[in-house]
Amino acid sequence: MIEEVRQGLRTWRGGQRERRRAEQIRLELKEQRLENEEIMKEWEVLFNEFRGTYQEVSEQLEAEKSKLIDTLTQLTSLKNRQSHLEERKEDLQKRIRSHGKESEEVRSGMAQLKESLSRIEKEKELAQALQSTLQAEKERWEGEIDQLREVLRAKQTERAALEEILRQDRSRFLSLKELQENYEGFEKG
Repeated sequence: MIEEVRQGLRTWRGGQRERRRAEQIRLELKEQRLENEEIMKEWEVLFNEFRGTYQEVSEQLEAEKSKLIDTLTQLTSLKNRQSHLEERKEDLQKRIRSHGKESEEVRSGMAQLKESLSRIEKEKELAQALQSTLQAEKERWEGEIDQLREVLRAKQTERAALEEILRQDRSRFLSLKELQENYEGFEKG
């Protein structure tokens, strides 16, 4: 029975400790909630001030924006007109210059064509002379190549004969070596 009472007392004390801890946590949470509410009020005041300032600035910017758009529209219109007039001016100046240049170009083109024709004729004569020189050189080289081919054939024939002699000498050498080994083996036995 005493053990049951002790157990009950321990349980009651544990419950008391839990209640005290829960009460302390509740108080801490209440303090945090109050602090958060104060912070939220401060933020709300700051936000309202910011919103008012923003609204004023926004209205001013809208007014400036519409003025700027009107000014840009007028400026664009004037620039387009100026551009159009400059294009017409340039076009007329180009026509005047092109008529003067065309006659000058025709004269200079004729002179250039005559020069080109005489230069091409000279180049043609040089090319024909070079072609005949190269043809003679080609014939000379072909003759030398034919001579070298003959020399190559003779050397190949000579090499084939030497290879045949070498094979025969090697065959004799191997036969003699085999005879010598057989003879030495016979003397020992």
